[in-house]
Amino acid sequence: MPKKISFGKYLDIINKYEQKFNQKILDYQKTLEWFDKNYTTNQKTYLECFCPKHGKYIKQFFLIKNFRNCQKCVADSRKKNKSKKIITIPNKNKKENRLTYEKFIRIIKDKISDEFDFIYTEEWFNKNYCKTTGFKIPIFYKNKFITEISWTNLIKKSFKKFEIKTTKHKKLIFYRFLLEAQENNIDLSKIKKECLTSEWFEQNYTTKEKTKLLLTCPIHGEYQQSISQFLKRKGCRKCANIKNAQKFKNYKGGKTNKPTFESIQEKINKINQKYNKNYILNFNKEWFEKNYKNQKEINLEFICHEHGKFKVNWYKIRDERKICNNCVYYDKKLSYDQFLKTYKKFFREKNYDYSLITEKWFNNALKKHFKSTDKLKIPIKCKKCSKI
Repeated sequence: MPKKISFGKYLDIINKYEQKFNQKILDYQKTLEWFDKNYTTNQKTYLECFCPKHGKYIKQFFLIKNFRNCQKCVADSRKKNKSKKIITIPNKNKKENRLTYEKFIRIIKDKISDEFDFIYTEEWFNKNYCKTTGFKIPIFYKNKFITEISWTNLIKKSFKKFEIKTTKHKKLIFYRFLLEAQENNIDLSKIKKECLTSEWFEQNYTTKEKTKLLLTCPIHGEYQQSISQFLKRKGCRKCANIKNAQKFKNYKGGKTNKPTFESIQEKINKINQKYNKNYILNFNKEWFEKNYKNQKEINLEFICHEHGKFKVNWYKIRDERKICNNCVYYDKKLSYDQFLKTYKKFFREKNYDYSLITEKWFNNALKKHFKSTDKLKIPIKCKKCSKI
């Protein structure tokens, strides 16, 4: 909370305010009884004042403390200051820095590129130049008016050289489009003549991705394409879809190269010779022609002499891999010696006894937990406690 002002300081501030602005604060507010009842803070206490011009008004105490005058008196003084006219006397001794024609040409050659038409002669300069403030320079390209640039903007250091590639004016974007096509050796014969004009770009151009050109295809007719895609040499979309469809048909996994019953037998004979296995087909040719649909479906049923029946899709047979999952696991399974080494390294203390971990226990445990050894519970004794 802010500190409360004493009554003596309160009266001193009021007396100084009355002497400075020739205004009065009513007398009943200068008593100690009124001060004890009504004063709380400088912002919440309001006092009644009297102005000899505008009469009574109410004001906060912190405005009196900061010596702020009557608001109406302040407004009248501002109006008087505005009505006063400031007269400036020209300095006859000062020399005018008038622009010359030689300096004008030297700056234009630095700031404007040579691609634009040069129209700035001495006759044109003497007619149009009077002052540098309102002096504007027109720019023509191929005998067509494009824009005007003020002299003050052209002199600035931050002003880049005025070129077709750097400017963002809609008329110049058409010429910039033609330059990019010439640099990349792109044919413009597919575009209609309506779009190859500066007037069309003024009406329709927003961005390269949104503005669409009208093109013609000899097969499918008219179609639209954005400027960014046209500069990347992308053609008709319908023609591209036809080419992609032909590629898909010629692909090995396509509908035309559907696997046959004979091709499956040839692949399985190669797998049996490669891995020394005996896999047998468990379906006929009639069943295959009726029920086979896709490569991803696991419909093809086989028989393994070691592990029994199982089902596989065409992908594994095509790549000549091991078909049976059980054969894959048992070929890569852990041996008994490897199992002990890993767990003895983990439990290096001498107090543990590994006598209960035998080969019989290990083989029986793998049959229960066939695919993974994460769920195995290993029996281990402690020599001191004899607990398992």
